[in-house]
Formats: sequence, structure tokens, C-alpha cells
Amino acid sequence: MKRYVLLFTFTAASIAAIILSGYAGMRSMLHVSAVKVSAGTAEDTVICTGKVESIRGNSIYASKPGIVETVYIKKGEEVTSGQPLMDILPISVSASSNSSSSSSAFSDSNYSGAAQAYAAYLKAMQSGSNSSIPSLPNVNTGDTKTGTKYTLRATASGVVASIAAEAAGAYLTSDSPAVVIRSKDSLQVRLSVDESQAANLRVGQRVQISGVGFKNSSYSGEIKFIASEAKQLISATGQETVVEVLTSVDNPGDDIKPGFTAKAKIITSQRSQVLTVPYEAVGEDASGR
Repeated sequence: MKRYVLLFTFTAASIAAIILSGYAGMRSMLHVSAVKVSAGTAEDTVICTGKVESIRGNSIYASKPGIVETVYIKKGEEVTSGQPLMDILPISVSASSNSSSSSSAFSDSNYSGAAQAYAAYLKAMQSGSNSSIPSLPNVNTGDTKTGTKYTLRATASGVVASIAAEAAGAYLTSDSPAVVIRSKDSLQVRLSVDESQAANLRVGQRVQISGVGFKNSSYSGEIKFIASEAKQLISATGQETVVEVLTSVDNPGDDIKPGFTAKAKIITSQRSQVLTVPYEAVGEDASGR
């Protein structure tokens, strides 16, 4: 009986010793885990905020003052670059030292009188009544001359924002816009970049644009302008020195509107085929490095 008790005790002690020695050995072993290192693209970015703005329209001027004969477009209509907008009959009025005073609309040598006379002529032409068409005194002679009719064309694609003459017979000057075309891609973002990051910016760098007002969309663009001087802004945290930056907005949708706040991520540099290690695989030594 005692022999069995001793045998059982010895066996139990042996098992316990084996378990304890194995546990101690495991604690002394260096734990190693495998992680996958992949090659990807690394980016350096600048994060800043700003406001969405509308870009001014493209103003188109008549090359010579004159009377509008035909208007081909309407306000709000979409046009393409090179599309005819209106036909203009140029009028030139010059003073003549040999001309005597006259009661005609052309004798005072001013555009206004010429415009009124030619407007009346065009109106009568459009009415279709030959008997009511007034004569044109001094046409191509004397103080008042008409040139060759020319066509005013769109210099950019977009939407017609305003027209100086919406009907034939109107008189156009050459010192104010005849037509204003607003580009469909007529939005930009005005950003304030902290002075500490301004040195990294370059015209042409790509920008990713997001905002709470268009939270379901994200737009891209590029830097179009960087101010040559910094300015000071007063914020909740005090005075900040910033550099103003303008970026384009590529293909803006209906959800992004002028006045919305925007957050921009400017990509200042990109490096391809960079090995990336997962964050959890990075450790530190006893000194915290």
C-alpha cells in the first residue's frame, strides 16, 4: 500500500515539475508575431479650412459700338465657346470741321443720336411695312458711318448671366459688357493656410474638398493662386498669421453652394512604392523610444 502511495506522490510531483518548468521556459522565450508589409503610396498633406465662392462671370464686350440687329441667346441659356451671341452693325460718328449744323439725328456727332436713328430704322424693317421705313441720312457719308456687320461670339462655355441688349434695335457701347457668361465650373474655395505650412504649397497641387454642407459628396481641385503676402486673422485662440490660397472645384454638383464652409486636404507630395508597417507592429523600448 505504501508503495502505491509513494509511486503516486512521485508521479504527481514529476508532472508538476514538468508543467512549472515549461511555463518558466515559455516566459523566458521571445514572443514573435508576423505582420505583412505592403508597398503603397505615401502622401504629405496640409489640412486647412475656408469658404466656397462663386467666380465672376466672363464678360464679353462689343469690339465696336453699334446697333444690335439679331440676338441669338437668352438669359439663363447654356452656350459653348465660339457660339454666336448677337449680330451688331457698327456705327462711327466723327466730328467734321466742314459740316454745317443740321437738325438731323446725325448732325450733333454723337453716338446717342446715331443709335436712335438706326434703332428706328431697324424697328421699321422688322414691322414689314416699306412705307414706314425712314431714310438714313448721311449713311457712309458725312459725320456718321456704318461699318460691316459683325457677330459677337462666346469666348467661353457656360450659362448666360446677363445681356445688355435682349432685343434687336438696342445700342451697344464698347466700354461695358454686352454679355456676361458664368462658367458651369464657376466655384472656387478660398483657404487660409497657417504660415508654418505655407512653404510647402505650390500652384497646381491637387486638393480634396469636403464640407458639412455637402457631406455626401467629396470634390477635387487644384491650387490656382497663392497670395504673395500673409495676413493676420483674429480667431477664438488668438491672432493667427495665414496665407490666402484659392483652389478650383472640379465638376461641382448642385449640393455645393457659394458661402458653404469647406475643409481642404492639400497633397503637397506623393511617394510611390513606399513600404508601410501596421501601427500595431511598432513597439518601444524601455526608454520609450
